[in-house]
Order: sequence, then structure tokens, then C-alpha cells
Amino acid sequence: MWSFGCILAELYTGRPLFPAIDENELVELINMMIGIPSKEMIRKAKKKNQFFDKDGNVIMSTKSRVFGVETLSFPLENSIFNDGPADELFLNFILKCLEVDPALRWGPDEALIHPWL
Repeated sequence: MWSFGCILAELYTGRPLFPAIDENELVELINMMIGIPSKEMIRKAKKKNQFFDKDGNVIMSTKSRVFGVETLSFPLENSIFNDGPADELFLNFILKCLEVDPALRWGPDEALIHPWL
């Protein structure tokens, strides 16, 4: 459902949701817009050493255009609805599809009964 959420947001806005130049910057953008994964998720991640230091802080891309990712927040809502009022049902649908934790992220069955559809 992650990809579906990204595609819907990109179709709505006409631009990439996470315009990253590499994987590390992608992690930075996801953290800013959706939130930082739990310590448990980071601990289980196969590539955690590539993206997080021993304290669970994001390892910045060497090409990063994002500064202060630990303190910077840019809610997803601001990226999608930057020039008008938010469609709260659409935003809720996208956020459920983009849940970082796969155990909490919606699957097709949950998505199909959402009122936005």
C-alpha cells in the first residue's frame, strides 16, 4: 500500500511526494513528513547502519538538501495541500497507506472500506 499512497499523492499534486536524490535523503524526507520510525523498527531494519547511527539518528546524505532533519518537520499535509484547504478524508487515506510500520500499515482490505473511496 506504500507505493499506492505515494502514487495517489503524486497524481493529486503533479509532483513527486519524496523528491530525494538518494536513499539517505529519502529517509530524511520520510522522517520529516511522516515521522521517525520507532526504535524497535530501526533495530530490526536490515540496512539500519546505512540510514541510522548507533543512537537512532538519521545519517544525512552527503548530497542532502535537507538541513536539521532531527528538528525540522514538514507535515505531509503541507506538501499535498500547499495551495488550498485539506481534504481530510483523502489525507487520512494517504497517511494510512504511508504508515511506516508495516504491521500498522493498511492492506487492501482496510483501504477498500475507507470512506474516501
